[in-house]
Amino acid sequence: TPQDSSAPGVPVDRAVRLFVLAAAWLVGSTAASLLLFPHRTAEYFAWTIQPPLSAAWLGSGYASAFLALWLARSRRDWRDIRIGVAVVATGLIAILAATLLHLDRFHWSSPHAGARLWAWAWLGWYVLLLPALGFTLWRQRRLGAAVAAAQTAMAGGVHLHRAWRVAAGLTALLLLGYGAFLFLWPFLAAQTWPWSLTPLTARMVGAWWVGFGVALAFAAASALATRIAVAAPAFVLFALLGSINLLRFGDALSGPGPQWPVLGLLGLIGGLGLAALPRTRATRTGGDSAARRF
Repeated sequence: TPQDSSAPGVPVDRAVRLFVLAAAWLVGSTAASLLLFPHRTAEYFAWTIQPPLSAAWLGSGYASAFLALWLARSRRDWRDIRIGVAVVATGLIAILAATLLHLDRFHWSSPHAGARLWAWAWLGWYVLLLPALGFTLWRQRRLGAAVAAAQTAMAGGVHLHRAWRVAAGLTALLLLGYGAFLFLWPFLAAQTWPWSLTPLTARMVGAWWVGFGVALAFAAASALATRIAVAAPAFVLFALLGSINLLRFGDALSGPGPQWPVLGLLGLIGGLGLAALPRTRATRTGGDSAARRF
């Protein structure tokens, strides 16, 4: 089996590593709160989410992001984690925009101290992380990411199948379109969802669809399997947790929209992740050994 090229990569800047750890802490704590206490968001989260299925669904997205960031922390080649960073950037912008559009829904003055803490911490995290991301990307670019991209085009290695890349590209279009619909027209788009969504929750769900769409679009444009080594396991985890939540809160599936579009998108995301895993594993030994030189 061919391995990744030994052509020099671009080492991950220390600022990027610190950002990845900070973002992992944010999304990990959010995932834990939403997955463990979906019925108690009025007490233990930044805003009240109803029904609990919506809380658990968002928690699934945060859990998958945490997995990707946790895997990214040990990668040494910037090209291997830039898809994940692009998704984080998309999520930061979209979720901060949704927050600012619905400030009245947050627990700024809740009688529950935990809810108040979550609301203010939520706003602070997203306001601070966005400029921090811009700074880290500027630092990373100074290390020569553009040169590395040119090297990637010439490099050998374990490649993604053309059929996989086509499927990923088409799925990305679906996710980006549906996510934008949910974010830009939440009242209308909520009528297509299989359980009830508030405008704020619809925008948050849309932000996650857009994030996964961005990840798959980048993956479809990448030739080397190592470039999605941190994204593929996250795809699988999101599809798995999303399916579990649908079973766990099946009584909430009484919304205006049909279930099959959501189930179909979960199947596509999970299926693409599973199909990519063997090829990303085949790159691990060679890619990591080459990157350790940095």
